[in-house]
Amino acid sequence: MSIKLFCLLGFMLINKFSNGQAHLFTNTVKGIVTDADSKQPMTGVTISLAGSNKNTISDSTGNFKLTEVPIGTQTFKFSGTGYETRVYQGIEVSSGKEVFLEATLIEKITRLNEIILNGNKKDNNALNEFASASARSFSLDDAKKYPITGFDPGRIVQNFAGVTITEDNSNAIVIRGNSPKGILWKLDGIEIPNPNHFGSTGSGGGNISMLSSSTLDKSDFYSGAFPAEFGNALSGVFDLRLRKGNKDKHEYSLMVGALGIEAAMEGPLSKKSSSSYLVNYRYSTFALVKGVAEIEGVAPDYQDVSFKVLLPTKKAGSFSIFGLAGINKSLQEPQQIDFALGGPFGPLFSAHEKGKVGVAGISHQIFLNRKSYIQTILAATADSYINNVDSLDAHNNYSRGAVGRTKFLNIAYKLSGTYNNKINSRNTIQAGITISSLTYNFNDRQFNPGTQVYDNIFDSRGNSIFYEGFAQWKWKLKSRVDIIPGVHYSILSLNHTKSIEPRISISYNTLNNQKFIVAAGLHSRPEHLSTYFFRNLKNNEPAASQDLKFAKAAHIVVGYHKKFRSILFKVEAYYQYLYDIAIEKNNAGFFSMINALSVYDLYDLDSALISTGTGKNYGLDITLEKPLLKNWHFLITGSVLKSYYSIYNGKEFPTKLDRGYQVTAITGKEWDLHQNEKRKFAINGKIVTAGGMRESPVDQSQSRLQGKVVYIKDQYYSKQTSPYFRADIGVSYKINLRTSTHTLMLDIQNIFNHKNIARTTYNLQSNQFSNEYGLGLFPLINYRVDF
Repeated sequence: MSIKLFCLLGFMLINKFSNGQAHLFTNTVKGIVTDADSKQPMTGVTISLAGSNKNTISDSTGNFKLTEVPIGTQTFKFSGTGYETRVYQGIEVSSGKEVFLEATLIEKITRLNEIILNGNKKDNNALNEFASASARSFSLDDAKKYPITGFDPGRIVQNFAGVTITEDNSNAIVIRGNSPKGILWKLDGIEIPNPNHFGSTGSGGGNISMLSSSTLDKSDFYSGAFPAEFGNALSGVFDLRLRKGNKDKHEYSLMVGALGIEAAMEGPLSKKSSSSYLVNYRYSTFALVKGVAEIEGVAPDYQDVSFKVLLPTKKAGSFSIFGLAGINKSLQEPQQIDFALGGPFGPLFSAHEKGKVGVAGISHQIFLNRKSYIQTILAATADSYINNVDSLDAHNNYSRGAVGRTKFLNIAYKLSGTYNNKINSRNTIQAGITISSLTYNFNDRQFNPGTQVYDNIFDSRGNSIFYEGFAQWKWKLKSRVDIIPGVHYSILSLNHTKSIEPRISISYNTLNNQKFIVAAGLHSRPEHLSTYFFRNLKNNEPAASQDLKFAKAAHIVVGYHKKFRSILFKVEAYYQYLYDIAIEKNNAGFFSMINALSVYDLYDLDSALISTGTGKNYGLDITLEKPLLKNWHFLITGSVLKSYYSIYNGKEFPTKLDRGYQVTAITGKEWDLHQNEKRKFAINGKIVTAGGMRESPVDQSQSRLQGKVVYIKDQYYSKQTSPYFRADIGVSYKINLRTSTHTLMLDIQNIFNHKNIARTTYNLQSNQFSNEYGLGLFPLINYRVDF
């Protein structure tokens, strides 16, 4: 569909909804106020709209409602007796949907009748009160301000300090030089499989998230030294939360774009019980933009659904039922030109891939008293991957012959319990345990033309149990000093490997909006279960062992935060030492799991794996950020890093993911085109530059002699491609009507059509190198209506 057709469709729908109305439009802002540490609802908190005399007070359940709030970008202040004042800036109020705010207030410390403040909480700080370093929150508002996010949480955080990109068509993220496979994904408090469409087995990313950020509540992202409650992670954590549906009225959203459709609905199940539901469904196919958005010759499609049902009770606590399901498939067939070229250039292949992810859970929270609560979660998760590859014989009427058959299945049943107790204004403790029952079935057969039979790379099925436990303590030592010690424990029954991980953070808040932070801790992650059963076809023996240890990383972070009025400056220096890393047991080999992006990187192994590898990452992350105030905003982040790994013979080399640096600059401006902000035009721009991808130089003479690609010894990943550069732009036009909001959005990626090298390939037969490039200029247009 053309851009003109989308615009015409949008304006036709806008005219249908408008009916020629011209009014001062308002909407309702409501939410709940809780104590940051105890999570108890707070009564008597004053909520006021900045620049007006409009205010309200939270009721006995912590709920509040502020009616007739003018549409536009607003600021709200929350003030409670004995608590620090909290200000929420840049809150967008539109006519199509009511705004729901979950505010948390920090209790002031009282000493000898003197009230001492702990400092003002910054808007982008993590929601988790046990987090101090390398953590921040993000929301749907960030998706609107940053071009080319596609409402994808993975692409949102690619703009943050410490995160470097992989490829233009991927939402996988590299955190401080670590592989994306070291990321922990959590949804509503429970670990979930990689929630990305077209993600490889054992990877941490894909092409696009199965979770639209429009269904997410404000969530946390961690880039290192995370609190003790998070285990099974080496590099970072996505702590995602589905938002609650509107408990007072039914609301709907519809978005139509070049890649498909998205529809959502929410509302009350029973107004008497304050129960609610939220459902979001997406269907998308790249076939609509075939030739523009193909991914390496593949035209994929996908669909997903996510939901949350909230069921509060008067005496038995609050229940919520949540879930996620996604399916994606792609069919790759050789093009006509390939058939014309025929066999002289080798065999032709077709591939049919299908991936599925499912999550379903029930969560229960009950307050034992005014200071403590227990949260229990029971969930089931599953993910599967099927790939059938066939050869097409160009010399025999392109007859089809099976080359490979792959089927991976993981099923997990999880039970989690967390106890939280705010002992007093100075002390809060938290402890929890999670038990995961893991069922797996891995089968991968590759046809051997020499023996004319299938060789099994994977052929294992069985069960294992993964145990995790943690305890942490938040201690406000003095008026402005927070000390948070903790410990995490995990054990995998598959090989009885265990890890005990102490962690601690210390933060000091000054009276002039400055904050100093030191955090350190040990973190670990077992390999994907399929790794323990991988068989090497080159010597017909297991290449991995069930004796592999957990990969471990010791993190230390030193940070400084300063707020200059509305502008926040952050700088963090970090050092990470990785050990017990699975590497190739071969003096001539250079494989390390540090460089692996998925389990398929194991396929080229020459020898077995052993847990003796090490690595290190160190660098500096800088952030300068201004929220959307007075109709403009900016975010500037810069990262410099060095990343190394060692191989079996002890030699050290740069890692594959060490780009060296990345700088991202985003800014945007909004204009009110009509009285009372009924119409708004916005433009957002982004520039990102980074070091090139790292590659190993090819030894051409040895490659031709041995009939396979051979790299120059001891120069692994020493070569870097040309620097990465991309400029994106996003424009939107919004119209607020009495009961609906209509938005036309156009995002253009790589507006200068700069050719960024994704990888360099070497052809043995032609003895030539060729570059594969990322996406060039790529437009995306969407029309969205909220009503």
